[in-house]
Amino acid sequence: MSTLTITHSPAEGTLLEGTSRGDGVNHILRSAPMQWRWSRTLGQFYAPHSRDRIVPNRHGINATAEALRAAGHAVELQLDGEDVRDVAEREQDRAERVANRVDTLTDRSERRAREAAAARQARDQLTEHIPFGQPILRGHHSQRRAERDAERIHNLMGKAIAGDEASRHAADRADSAARVQENRATLSVTLRRIEKLEADERALQRILDGHQRRFLDGRGDVLYVERNEPATGQRRADTTAQLDDVRAQLQYWRAHVATLQAQGEKIWCRADFAKGDWVLHQFGWSPVRRVNPKSLSVPNLHHPNLANDTIGYDRVVGRRAEADAADLIERFGADGYGPR
Repeated sequence: MSTLTITHSPAEGTLLEGTSRGDGVNHILRSAPMQWRWSRTLGQFYAPHSRDRIVPNRHGINATAEALRAAGHAVELQLDGEDVRDVAEREQDRAERVANRVDTLTDRSERRAREAAAARQARDQLTEHIPFGQPILRGHHSQRRAERDAERIHNLMGKAIAGDEASRHAADRADSAARVQENRATLSVTLRRIEKLEADERALQRILDGHQRRFLDGRGDVLYVERNEPATGQRRADTTAQLDDVRAQLQYWRAHVATLQAQGEKIWCRADFAKGDWVLHQFGWSPVRRVNPKSLSVPNLHHPNLANDTIGYDRVVGRRAEADAADLIERFGADGYGPR
């Protein structure tokens, strides 16, 4: 049996070296508690979404190694957390990978469209000499040729349809990848990312400091208290590395928000609105029924008897004071349910 090496570095992700596709190792990896995929570009197996992961999936890696050893393979582990790229480098690499993916999918879409067009042209060449509605003449000397032509026409039509569907599918995937990358740096998406990173920062700090949770009964009395001691050993080292990375990401994206603000984009907040104002969001204008700490309550756009909808401040596009919204009230009605 061969010697296999599972490596991990933030820059490269988690890789399985020393194997090849079709040598039977893939059957072992299917039962592993972590996902593995084959990369044609790398020529080896890799763990999806492991690139730029500061702390490797130690449980999954160790379980995979044990499964491979049980099958007779010698397995070495090289788990390195030192090669950490800064956030700007990661974002640049991500943008380049998305651009390459879009180019690949666009080329695939165009190639399949050409194949579909060629199939339709070949079909037309076969059918141009057949009168419209001409049946196959049973017993005639042309029967066998007509049957062959009918089968070829059927196959070419199927090929053309499949080519068109594959072309549209690839084009849709290319468009989706491009839009996701384009939206990644918008103000609203960045603000939501920062909010999540801040929550991650608090959770990681609780692990380092230790924390406790109180569980209450139906009357509000404490049933018991769950105490978690501060992390130690490898867990503390991993958590510290994760916390440092989260803070680096926060610094990068907060600087990006400051740049967008300097360019004239506005961060909306509770202080900008009052009950009766009108807010512009992705579905149009709506009157503000209530101003909340993190969102605005607006009429449900589908039915007046349903509960209010909420619009997060990160999704606000514009605002009109109640005194300046006469045209909106005339168009949509005071309750916001007019024709849109």
